[in-house]
Amino acid sequence: MHKKYLKLLDEGWELGNRTFADLGLDNPERLQAKAYLRAAILARIAALEITQVEAARRIGVPQPKLSNLMSDTAQRGFSSDKLMEFATKLGLDVRIQVRPARSARGKVIIGDATTRKTAAAKPHRRKPAKAA
Repeated sequence: MHKKYLKLLDEGWELGNRTFADLGLDNPERLQAKAYLRAAILARIAALEITQVEAARRIGVPQPKLSNLMSDTAQRGFSSDKLMEFATKLGLDVRIQVRPARSARGKVIIGDATTRKTAAAKPHRRKPAKAA
């Protein structure tokens, strides 16, 4: 599972990826952002090598709901806000940047290649404080 989600994060989320747009879905950039968050969360759970029960405890949902997230069978899914909350509870940073668009209408842009794999794959470790 870990390698599958890392592959999605590394290869499937280039800025030009138009999977949801090609399917003719409404709000394709937002759907792609949610899918990216989901993949990052699942990669993080795998990288931490924790069970679904432990992951559910950490993010504060019942294990069956986490199972739905992992298998993508949730009827209504989770909001972007909830997914960001889950990511941060698992030790991931979520960066949101807002800047002027190059055209009249802005767009949602998903991460960059330099931060994807390392953010999801490596558990966050704090450096020990130096003795005074």
